[in-house]
Amino acid sequence: MARSTRRQTELFLLAQPLEALSQIVLPTGEDVLRRLFCHGSNSKDNRKAVIDEVVRVWERAHIPVVPLLSIMKKLETLVGKYEVRKKAKNRQSEGDKVSDALLHGHLASLFDIAAPATSSSMTHLKQKDKDFLDDQRGQRKMVMSTFDKESMAKESRKHERLAAERRRKEKELAETLERGEMIELVTGSSATAECADSSTSSSDTNSSARGSAAASAFRSKRLKITKEVAAAADRVKLTSRGAHHVFSAIAADQGVLSPSTSSIR
Repeated sequence: MARSTRRQTELFLLAQPLEALSQIVLPTGEDVLRRLFCHGSNSKDNRKAVIDEVVRVWERAHIPVVPLLSIMKKLETLVGKYEVRKKAKNRQSEGDKVSDALLHGHLASLFDIAAPATSSSMTHLKQKDKDFLDDQRGQRKMVMSTFDKESMAKESRKHERLAAERRRKEKELAETLERGEMIELVTGSSATAECADSSTSSSDTNSSARGSAAASAFRSKRLKITKEVAAAADRVKLTSRGAHHVFSAIAADQGVLSPSTSSIR
């Protein structure tokens, strides 16, 4: 009960403490104070923690801010004004009511920490970000999710385009290699030819043995990657892993061994 009473006193003119700042709008003065009092005290460490949260929201909106020291002074000023009115909350003269109304209006407005409009960072700000800042300083009808969706969609299209381009280049290189325009096969030894010449005069048993030897010799052939092939792979920016997959598939189709990793790069 004591904690509840203390919180009610701390949150004079405010709603309940905030567990976290909204991530789709820039915080108001009231949001910042409610977040600060949620930490339990107005200590320097707690003020710094809240300021870090506030800055992250502004960074998410891609809007440059003033230095941290300036933000700290702004928060201290806001807390000071709030504490003065809280101490006089039991006085309800017409002047006090006006002061409370003015403070309430001030708290409802943006906790504005934007960098000066004349700074280089602000002059290069995108128009959509400028529009969002203007809205947050006024009617506050816009939210950041709209901009985030646009950025995510743009990034997704970029990744899809790059992936499609990579697949196209790998396919073109594979087709070129399959046509045999730049491929050499390294033969294992002359034993293969000798086995083929003597196979017609051998018995069925010997033919089977020689056939196995010939198959073994053929399998000992390895797909050789010439300098021209390696250069072509570099030109289309084929990764070592991608090149290995392409050349291994061709080797399997030719019935020979895959090229060694060192020959690919």
